[in-house]
Amino acid sequence: MRPPPNQPPASPPHVAVVLVEDHAEVREQLVAMMRDAGIEVLAAVDGITRGFAAVVEKAPDVVVLDNQLPDGTGTDLCRRLTKEVPGPRVIMHVGAMTATEERAALAAGARAVVRKSVRPDALIHAVLQFAAPAAGPSSDETPIAVVSQAGKTILQAANTEPGP
Repeated sequence: MRPPPNQPPASPPHVAVVLVEDHAEVREQLVAMMRDAGIEVLAAVDGITRGFAAVVEKAPDVVVLDNQLPDGTGTDLCRRLTKEVPGPRVIMHVGAMTATEERAALAAGARAVVRKSVRPDALIHAVLQFAAPAAGPSSDETPIAVVSQAGKTILQAANTEPGP
């Protein structure tokens, strides 16, 4: 629906992100993609120590974490952020993760697990979805896992088993 002629179009909500990704090339591509989508990238760093410091310093809406980092796992950082810096929502952006690791990430406080093998806009969609104030922690909110099966992107509730 278009806005009335006398009103400007609605602008997307301001979303600020800290990105923790150890591969410089992937990090640069993700920063460019997020900025193209109107997402402000406050910091893009390469490990748990720098990631934690950036989140504390920058206070983002969303933290996007790789899981395999040079100084530990994104799940460990997620767990620490959930306990010590509870404001930002965490999205895991992973290349490979077992179902057990995925459940551990969601239990650690991640709002979503987005596989790098799905369409790139799946990460943007997850960031925008979980940045909204309504996506803040609540007792009835279920984290989701964004998974790829047979080349299709599927949004799946965290407490359900994958489909066929």
